[in-house]
Amino acid sequence: MTAIAIFGLAIITSAQSIIFSPSNPSLCGVQSISISAELVTTPSPALNFPYTKLTGSEIYVSTSGSNTTGNGTFSNPYQTIQHGINNAVNGQIVTILPGTYSGSGNVNISTQGKQIIVQSEQGPINTIIDCALNGRGFLINQGETMTTVIKGLSIMNGKTNAAPLLYGSGIFVEDNSGIKIVDCFFINNQEGCIQFGDNEVSGHQSGIENCSFISNLNSCIGASKKSFYTESCFFYNNSTTGELFGNGHVENPSQYYQNCVFKCNQGNIIGGLGHGKILNNSLFISNTTAQGIIYMGTNWSGTNTIDHCTFYNNTCNYYNSSWYDHTGQVLSSIFYPGDARSHVSGNQGSIPFSFSLGNNILGSGNIQGNPLFINPSNYNFNLDVASPCIGTGASGSNMGADMNLIPSWMFNFLEHYSGSFNNILWENGQTTDTVTLSISQSQYVSVQFTDCGATYTDSVWVEFNQQPTQPITACYETATFNSTTCQWDVTGTQPTQPTTACYETATFNPTICQWVVTGSQPTQPTTACYETATFNPTTCQWVVTGAQPTISQPTNQIININNNAQFVVSSSDPSATYQWQTDLGVGFQNLNSVVQYNGTTNDTLTISNVTMSNNNQPFRCIVSSGSCSDTSNIAVLTVNNNIGLNETSQDNLFSVFPNPAKSLINVKADNKLIGEVYKIYDNSGRVVFSGKLDSQNTTIELGNLSGGIYMFSVGENMKQAFKVIKE
Repeated sequence: MTAIAIFGLAIITSAQSIIFSPSNPSLCGVQSISISAELVTTPSPALNFPYTKLTGSEIYVSTSGSNTTGNGTFSNPYQTIQHGINNAVNGQIVTILPGTYSGSGNVNISTQGKQIIVQSEQGPINTIIDCALNGRGFLINQGETMTTVIKGLSIMNGKTNAAPLLYGSGIFVEDNSGIKIVDCFFINNQEGCIQFGDNEVSGHQSGIENCSFISNLNSCIGASKKSFYTESCFFYNNSTTGELFGNGHVENPSQYYQNCVFKCNQGNIIGGLGHGKILNNSLFISNTTAQGIIYMGTNWSGTNTIDHCTFYNNTCNYYNSSWYDHTGQVLSSIFYPGDARSHVSGNQGSIPFSFSLGNNILGSGNIQGNPLFINPSNYNFNLDVASPCIGTGASGSNMGADMNLIPSWMFNFLEHYSGSFNNILWENGQTTDTVTLSISQSQYVSVQFTDCGATYTDSVWVEFNQQPTQPITACYETATFNSTTCQWDVTGTQPTQPTTACYETATFNPTICQWVVTGSQPTQPTTACYETATFNPTTCQWVVTGAQPTISQPTNQIININNNAQFVVSSSDPSATYQWQTDLGVGFQNLNSVVQYNGTTNDTLTISNVTMSNNNQPFRCIVSSGSCSDTSNIAVLTVNNNIGLNETSQDNLFSVFPNPAKSLINVKADNKLIGEVYKIYDNSGRVVFSGKLDSQNTTIELGNLSGGIYMFSVGENMKQAFKVIKE
């Protein structure tokens, strides 16, 4: 970075370089590549705008204030600019604290005819009115004069939504009003920035001082028979289909522009001078127009004048007006390079140039050639000591603009904004930051950046490599080409082999990309209840364990009447259980330990006091071991009647008839048995009916008993007993 002295003014210059992304592009058989380019300015100086606010009786506004509870003091400010103005009186200052102000109360602001100052606390860089494309900044229409001042604000994104429409989207000043605008920035306003009047009615004068106009559309400054002046203003990258400033109507006093800088603006013309307007000591750099930089309008009320101005590196066209009175004069100015009359349009035959430098202007002290600026690429338009323009202007002055009269902050702005190069051109004609190219061989790709005449060109080498053959992959793998390494990257692993039993086989099937398991476990063998089948994975076989318990069989018994009989079984399983059964004509039924029977769930069954009714009675035992059970052989009890005559006589003490019986039985008993208890037992030995023999003939109701064989006994211990059959 270097600093160039211009009569005590330091201008910072910077270096530019083009950065490509990727910085080392390469291709591996791919037919297209995207490359981005960026022009980098090192360093990019920050905006440096000198600002001093005015002091006096101040009302404060802040984005964090309140229109309800605020009182306009510094510690308790209002919230919106309009509310601050509403509460101001003539002579007061509405001071706006730093921040961005938008929406209701901060657009379409009216100064209400008051003689007040509306200013920022810390200058236009820090205090912004953002119209958000929905309204203008200020509407001045209640008879204000230049005692009403707007100072130190940035007004941006203006677009009219209230009358008058389509112009003055930053500030509109009505015919009957005037204003002074100082230290303000106008940025990205869509329908022009400042408009003075709209009905061609003369009114109060206005002034614009020390302001910047950046990237606006349509006329930055326009007027309709309104008198105003423009001093020390900066115009950069504005665009219009008409003229950037001026108009062709009569004003009193006449408009003038001085000590201004215009760079990188586009339009039909930059400025229009008519009816005695003056353009003085201003600098025009790298502007592009269709009909010259300055257009001379009518001269009915005075001579239009360009005096001590410098025009450098502009792109403009010669234009000759058919109007005879579109004329003026050019004094002590420099037009380089190019034709001087391409810069100044009008009735060319009536526009005299004098004491100026430029091609195709002769006589009256005019000269041609190189003005020998010290360093115009870095905005040093001071004249070298060898310049032919020194002392050759009118009255012995130097030709061109005096740089000492142009505020120093404008050169900082030139340096700052010149870092924004928006015009890009690739070798294939594309104009975007990123270009996509089809490449079939290694080559250079070039790009060009331009900004108002400055051109920067560079190129990047693109390496082309042949793509290697794609590797053969298994079904579970993916081959992806990596253009960075110029290799195929194989990813993916074979699915994990499943765990299989000894009788199974896992085989990988590449067709379906899966492991297929085949084989089935050997059939489990059929086992008895006392056996257990267990699969042995070591031998891959079923192993059967367990043996059937053995039992000893009961034997037939022959017992004399009135004695006890026993049947015995045994098992090899010490934990075996037993259940004795007998068959009294309806199949084997479980016995309970009642009446004659004892030990019915033990290994030994005892039948007490056997009678002739027990003769030929079969018995068996169910032996259980765990879930297994076995049934013993049948053993038969044979009863011998060997008790003698008294017992035989005793057997005839009662009789029962009919037998079998359907519902009633009759018992005929000897007198000896009257008063004895009789009982009827079912096959399990359970008493189902009982009573007393009250006489020699007793009738017993059997209707509630189900059909079967029952034991009928009289007296304790079944002294007299026999079978009774219920049909």
